[in-house]
Amino acid sequence: MCRECYNYAVGPDYQIELNTTHKHGAVDCMDDAPIDFSNACKHVTSETPRAVHRPPKGCEDCLKIGARWVHLRVCLSCGHVGCCDSSPHRHATAHFKHTQHPLIASGEIGENWAYCYADEQFLSEG
Repeated sequence: MCRECYNYAVGPDYQIELNTTHKHGAVDCMDDAPIDFSNACKHVTSETPRAVHRPPKGCEDCLKIGARWVHLRVCLSCGHVGCCDSSPHRHATAHFKHTQHPLIASGEIGENWAYCYADEQFLSEG
């Protein structure tokens, strides 16, 4: 991500705003970013997305209740965006417990890791 997009994305209170108008020629600077599956588990299949859009708009559940979050996680089964376990409401983990969707990826700019809740395993070697 370029400096212009990064400066726009990190908005007031460190919450994310999407810059949907800034483009570099025909290429959107905030295109989907690849996920590192270098340490994949049995839950990673050919159907598992290999990229997520970063940054997402925000934690879907926090936005509904006007709450704040620390970091964002993207469910790789359905695309639900939830907040991390350092956030007060821990919506990403709650989503896993409710749906049993095992795989998440970081929704943070500059991060490409993934995690499997079912196996309690990071799916990236780095």
